[in-house]
Order: sequence, then C-alpha cells, then structure tokens
Amino acid sequence: PPSQTPFSGTTLMRLSVCMATYNGAKFLTPQVGSILAQLGPSDELVVVDDASTDSTVAVLRELQDPRIEVIRREMRVA
Repeated sequence: PPSQTPFSGTTLMRLSVCMATYNGAKFLTPQVGSILAQLGPSDELVVVDDASTDSTVAVLRELQDPRIEVIRREMRVA
C-alpha cells in the first residue's frame, strides 16, 4: 500500500516491473540484476516464463530476492 513520506506528505508508489522470458537462462542474471538495482525495497519484478525448456526457472529461483515473483506457464502461448 502507498505510504506517506515524513517530510513532504506525498504518497510513495509501489513499482511493478513485468518481464517475459523463454529459454533465456544465460541472460537472466545480468538482466534481472540491472532491473533490481533500479527498484526500491518495496517494489517488485514479475517474471513470466513461457514454458522454457532450459534452466530459466531454476536460475530465477536461485536469485532469492523477495522482490522477484515468478509465474511459470506450463504450455507455451507466445
């Protein structure tokens, strides 16, 4: 939920970034690292995996950042 800053009284927003991937395991660590470096502690990165056949989902889970949410599709739709 939005919160108030103590000095300005303005509302802070929570940012959600969505990223799609398919068999992108070898690119994920630098991509996700770049995105997370730009997010705040209450923001989130939602990664939708389109039924990858490589180690994409395992790589995402190894990152163990609470801001990452992984949605894995069982069947490819794109």
